[in-house]
Amino acid sequence: MTCSSLGVVIPVKLINAATLAKLISTAGHAQRLSFVAVGKLASATVGLPANLTLIDSDCSIYAAMNEGTRRASAEYLVYMGIDDCLIEENISRVLVSLGSSDPASLVILPFLVQARLVRQSFKGKTASFHHQGVVFKRSAVLAANGYSEDYRLHSDLDLMFRLQLAGEVKNIPYPLVSFAKGGATTSGRHAVTSIKEFSAIYKANGVSRLCWNFAFSIALTTLYWARFFLSGFGRKKAGAMAS
Repeated sequence: MTCSSLGVVIPVKLINAATLAKLISTAGHAQRLSFVAVGKLASATVGLPANLTLIDSDCSIYAAMNEGTRRASAEYLVYMGIDDCLIEENISRVLVSLGSSDPASLVILPFLVQARLVRQSFKGKTASFHHQGVVFKRSAVLAANGYSEDYRLHSDLDLMFRLQLAGEVKNIPYPLVSFAKGGATTSGRHAVTSIKEFSAIYKANGVSRLCWNFAFSIALTTLYWARFFLSGFGRKKAGAMAS
């Protein structure tokens, strides 16, 4: 297993001094991995670790992921947010597992959310998985033309479906990423768009919506929407009472 067998692609809206410090720290603590960060550069890039590449690009998140995929050289890739963290003690375990198993287009792992382990595994049927709990084979992503920009929020789900339908899927029992909970899909602000995209992606890939995964996604999105709605209502009511 070589140093470049597993890479990390990190889309960043703006690579400023604070973001750059995070990237340098992350790459410095995981020197067996290669990193590609894609975003608008707004800071001097001096003293970069040898395993960190920065791409100056002002583009959408999925376009950034596609650019990072093209520029990466690792056989396998994991896509992370800037606030996510690698679980350093499991890097060697994941590398060994990748090297000892048959090649796969998609590798499913558990992941952490605020120190809570979330288990997920492929059980022979096309299913949705958390983005930070998946390792992608780079050549398979390129062959599938990467992330579609037809979807604003859930192109990762579309890509995972396409790769499951076209190639082999494997499981690894070790979490690699601790997910920083939050973002556009969990805020509830774009719940209607989320639900429309879920339905369109399942239909486009011929995956039945009469399944637990689809029902859970819709229920969770509805919960996020309700939380967002009630929070906004509560703020308005408090403001009205204060005035």
